Formats: sequence, structure tokens, C-alpha cells
Amino acid sequence: MRTGLIVLIVIFLHIQANAQNAEGKILDEAGMPIEGAYIANLRSGTHAHANESGFFILMNTITGDTIKVSHVSYQSRTVVYTGGTEINEIHLIKSDFHLSEVVVSSNANHLNIISAIDILLSA
Repeated sequence: MRTGLIVLIVIFLHIQANAQNAEGKILDEAGMPIEGAYIANLRSGTHAHANESGFFILMNTITGDTIKVSHVSYQSRTVVYTGGTEINEIHLIKSDFHLSEVVVSSNANHLNIISAIDILLSA
């Protein structure tokens, strides 16, 4: 029992020792920072967001992890973390953002909708 516990502790410490913080910068095609980009480690489930300078720190990342970078105005990109402490630059390509059709009508009776909601909440 005691030997098993020691083995588990050693394995846990080995995994934690290999985990690093991946640092990087998210830039557009012109080299300008992209604020608010979403960076996710697909293995560990950790994520980060790029600040106004495009900089991010992604916790619990090990060499070989797949990192997905996305932003609503850009094409998503997947990269493999190669390790190291240098700041990696990830460039995203601008993409158009299209919404599906929006229908605006004037025949909704707002008082009836509010009354129906009140009835449902009261019940």
C-alpha cells in the first residue's frame, strides 16, 4: 500500500514537472495583435484569452499538445506546442463573418408575451 502511494506521487510529480506554461502572441496577417482570441489546449482542456497586445499564457501545457486558436473575425488555427520558453507567434487569417437570415416583424403582441411569462412563473 505504501509503495503504491509513493509510485503514484512520483508519477504525479513527473507529470507536473513536465507541464509548462505556453506563452505566445496572436497576430493578424499584418503583424497586428488580435485582442480576445481564444486559445485552448485540446489535451488538458485549459484555455486562455489574448490580451490587448495579443499576448497569452496557457497553463498546463506539455510538448506535443495540440493548441486551437480561434476568434470570431478570423479563421481558426490548430498548432502543435513544441515546448521551450520563447514566445511563439501565431498568425490568423481574416475571414468574413456571415449571419443567417434575420426576420423582423411587427405583429408580435408584447403584452400577451409578458402575460404568458407571468402566468408560467406564477404557476
